[in-house]
Amino acid sequence: MYDDANTMSALAHGLTDKVTSVEEVAGAKCDMCAPGRYGALCEQSCSLGCSGGSCNKTDGTCSCLANFTGAKCDMCAPGRYGVLCEQSCSQGCSGGSCNITDGTCSCLGNFTGAKCDICKLGWYGALCEQSCSQGWAKCDICATGRFGALCEQSCSQGCSGGSCNTTDGTCSCLGNFTGVKCDICKLGWYDKLCNQSCSQGCSAGSCNTTDGTCSCLGNFTGAKCDICTLGCLVHGDVVGNHVLKLMGHAVVLETLQERNATFVHKEGAKCDQCAAGSKHCLNQSCHINGDCDLGCATNSYGKRCDDPCPENCAVIEKASACLQISGVCLRGCKDGYEGDICVQVSKQDGAESSGKIARIAGGVAAVVFVALSLIGVWVFVRTR
Repeated sequence: MYDDANTMSALAHGLTDKVTSVEEVAGAKCDMCAPGRYGALCEQSCSLGCSGGSCNKTDGTCSCLANFTGAKCDMCAPGRYGVLCEQSCSQGCSGGSCNITDGTCSCLGNFTGAKCDICKLGWYGALCEQSCSQGWAKCDICATGRFGALCEQSCSQGCSGGSCNTTDGTCSCLGNFTGVKCDICKLGWYDKLCNQSCSQGCSAGSCNTTDGTCSCLGNFTGAKCDICTLGCLVHGDVVGNHVLKLMGHAVVLETLQERNATFVHKEGAKCDQCAAGSKHCLNQSCHINGDCDLGCATNSYGKRCDDPCPENCAVIEKASACLQISGVCLRGCKDGYEGDICVQVSKQDGAESSGKIARIAGGVAAVVFVALSLIGVWVFVRTR
């Protein structure tokens, strides 16, 4: 039973299915919406963003409170979200805007999270613009490859995958590295990446891990002990289970089974004589590989002066009669020969030889004729 005159008026006009409360209408004739309501039947509420909580009774437009926008002040201003638009979108939101209900958004470069309010791993700062890899103090997680209280130290290049324990730098090692931080080269290796092997001439097979310098075994010299000395070298100097073998300036290892392979070396009490095959070097001076480096001392030629000069070369005192490289006679040929290596008989000597042969042949023919004549006379006398 309705006892209110306004309610009765509404009922008389058939509006009881729309108007559910007398509070929604006001005025002596119930022809005005109550504060905060609008619409033909005052059935809609003014937006929470309307200043003073009131709005146009017809269409709900109003003046907006701070952080609201729109004709009805029912939308959050850009960069705001929440029931009362009281919260700011994260600075990591792309375009500075986000979902007005829950603040979710698309993230800028170094941000992550549903609301883009978290810096990605390895970054910090209001705009996530500071890199933890530079050792900033606010990093709570070090970037890959960094460790230390301030992430100020780099993991060793020997760490597998380039990562290490962010507290103490310990890690699993790559091939030629060792040590708890994998920052030391294994025995026999050096350089930043431990990818250079120490020389075979290094004592105990070890060398400085930075530059490869070392103490040398007996027959080696140089900062890295990678050069053979010019002293006495015997066939098959044994180092461990290998044999050192000279190959020019380099030294290679051969197994003990291959130790019979020969190479040229120095010999003599003072190690100052070229070995067999190189003894004809001028001043007994030969390269470590056995080649004569000052030329040949006697009548010989070749890299090691081990081939005799052609026998018909003109002899030169205290020097070789032919070129070391080719064996060509230096001062020409002995009498009766010609050519680069003096193996051709000279033309003049050839003509003289032919005359002599002719004269000898003529003499022989005359003797034969006289002998035959005497035999004929003797036969004639006997037959008479």
